[in-house]
Amino acid sequence: MHKIKGFGCIRWIYDITYHFYIILGYMARSGKSEELQVVEGEHLPANPARLPRLRLGSIREVRRELVKVYGLAKAGRLPTQDASRLVFMLQALAGMIKDHEIEARVEQLEAAQDEIKRSHYPA
Repeated sequence: MHKIKGFGCIRWIYDITYHFYIILGYMARSGKSEELQVVEGEHLPANPARLPRLRLGSIREVRRELVKVYGLAKAGRLPTQDASRLVFMLQALAGMIKDHEIEARVEQLEAAQDEIKRSHYPA
């Protein structure tokens, strides 16, 4: 089976997670100074508390994050434009996870089919 590079890549999921926080207006930890910095009109400390690590390795985890984004947007705590961007990225992640799972299942089926061929038609 032809493999597409990039599918199932955990590093990509972590990179996307980092970009979620950028869109929300958070800053990455720099560790250089304690002074305030301005990000999109908001004053944030240069060394914010460590952000929680998102787990987006399965469809269930992506679904949970979609529910959180929806709740924040519905409550007015997250602008709808930002929420729609996050939902778009989460949908892309869900699609990649589905593709990866389907690819793994197809590989298992092909391996089982090869085993059956070998047992029924010895060389």
